[in-house]
Amino acid sequence: MIDVLIFPNNLGIAHPMRSYLVCKELENRGYSTKIAYSGPYADFIKGVIRIDGIAKDYDESDYNGVMKHIHENPSQFPFGNPNKMRNIAEEEIELIKKTNPSVVIGDTRTSLLISSQATSTPYISITNANMTPYFCDFSGISKTIKCNLRENIEFYNTLLKVFGSDNSVNNFYEILVGDMNLVADIPGFSELLSPPEIVKYVGPILWSSDKTPEWMDEIKQKRGEGKKIAYVTMGGTGHAELYNKIINGLKLAGYGVVVSTGRSRCALADVKSDVYVTDFISEEIFDVCDVTVCHGGNSTTYLSLKHGVPILGIPTNPDQTHNVDQAVRLKVGVGQNGSKLRPEDIAKSLEFVSANGYRERAAEFSKKLQTRGEITAANEIEVFGNARCGW
Repeated sequence: MIDVLIFPNNLGIAHPMRSYLVCKELENRGYSTKIAYSGPYADFIKGVIRIDGIAKDYDESDYNGVMKHIHENPSQFPFGNPNKMRNIAEEEIELIKKTNPSVVIGDTRTSLLISSQATSTPYISITNANMTPYFCDFSGISKTIKCNLRENIEFYNTLLKVFGSDNSVNNFYEILVGDMNLVADIPGFSELLSPPEIVKYVGPILWSSDKTPEWMDEIKQKRGEGKKIAYVTMGGTGHAELYNKIINGLKLAGYGVVVSTGRSRCALADVKSDVYVTDFISEEIFDVCDVTVCHGGNSTTYLSLKHGVPILGIPTNPDQTHNVDQAVRLKVGVGQNGSKLRPEDIAKSLEFVSANGYRERAAEFSKKLQTRGEITAANEIEVFGNARCGW
C-alpha cells in the first residue's frame, strides 16, 4: 500500500511536471508516493517515484482534434469518445487496485472521478480556477451559469453508472471536482465565486528546467551592454509554426531572441545573429529578458510574472486565452491573434509594452507570486490525509 498515487493529465508538460513537484514534496516529507505517467516527459521525472501510467491515454492527436473543432462542435469536449474514456478508466481502476493508495490525486484528470468512485478511494483534484464550476469572470458571473454544457456529459454520467457510482455531474467542470480541490492559481488573476470549503487556492505550481545553455553568459553580457532580450516559447501545446514570424518581429524591433522549442522539433528558418535556440532552459532566463513572448500557458505566464517580466501572449486554446486575457486586464501583458500575426504586429506590441509601464506593473505583481505552490498543496494534502485516512 502507498499513501498517494498521482495521475496527471497526459497532455503538455505543465500537468505532469507540477504533479511531479507535488509528488517530490510529499516524498520529502516521508510519504510513500507514486506518479502514474508514461507520457513524452517521463524522462524528466527523477528517482523511483514514477510508475507506468495508462498505456492508451489521451495524447497529442486527441488534443489537436478537439482544438480543431472546439468552436464548431463543443460537444466533442472532452474528446468525444466514450469508449476511450471507458478504457482509460478501466486501466486506472486496475492500477489503483494494484497499488492500493490511501489517496489518489488527479491533475486535470477527466477520468479519475470515475476511477476513484469505482474503487472507493478518496480523491484530491488539482486544476486551475477556470476548470472548476466555481470560476467566474470579473463581472462576477459564474461559469456554471454561463456554461451548463449538459449535452457534453451524458456519456460521462453513463460511465459513472457503468462503474457502480450513484453520483452524476451537471456540467463538464464538475468532472474535475474531487473530495478536496486544490486550485493552482491566485485570487485576482483567476477568481472563484463563493467556492465551498473543499476548494483551496494553493497558488501556481511552477516547474522549470535546470538546463543552462553554454551561451547564457553571452546573453547576460549583451543585456548588460543594453541589448533588449526577448524570451520566446510556445510550450508543449502552442503552435510551433509561429516561431519564425515571432523571431522576425523581434529582430525588426531590435531585440535579441532566446527561443526554447520544447520537443516540438520545429524548423527555425533564417536564424541569424542575436537568436539563440534550445529545447529547454532554466528559470534563470526570466532574470535576463525584457519580455516573454508565449502561448499564454499557465506555467510560462506565471513564471514570467513571478520574475516581473511582462508577456506578449499568442494563445492557441481557451485556457491560454484566459491567461492572456487576465494579463491584459491587469496590464501586465498584451495579446495577439496567431492566425493573423505579422512580424510588424510583434514590433508594435513591444513598443507599446515598453512605453506604457508594463514592466513596472509586472514587477509589482511579482510580489504576489513568491509562494511555492507545491508546498502549499502538500500542506493541504497532509491535512486531508490526516483527517480522512489517519496518516
